[in-house]
Amino acid sequence: CQDNGPPRGVRVDRQSVAGIWETYAASTDDRGRACYMLTDEYGFHDPPANTDVAALGQGYVSVTPLHVDLTDSDRMAGLKSLRFDLRGPC
Repeated sequence: CQDNGPPRGVRVDRQSVAGIWETYAASTDDRGRACYMLTDEYGFHDPPANTDVAALGQGYVSVTPLHVDLTDSDRMAGLKSLRFDLRGPC
C-alpha cells in the first residue's frame, strides 16, 4: 500500500521522458577523496499526462510495455546506399 492507501487501479501508459531531479550525499572515502552517493530523494519535472510517472503520481499501478529495439528505421535505406571503404592501414 502507498502512504495514502491502496492503488486506485491499474493503467496502461507510455513511458515518460520527463526530466528527473535527484539528490546526492557528499562524503569522503578512506583515503580522503570526495565521494558522492545517490540518495533516495528524487522526483520528476512535470510528467506528461498518460505516462507511467503520471499514473504512479496519481496513485495507480502503471503497466508500460517496453522493447529494446532502438533501430532508426527511417535512416536504414540511406545508410544502405552508402559505400563504405574498408581499405586502410591494418
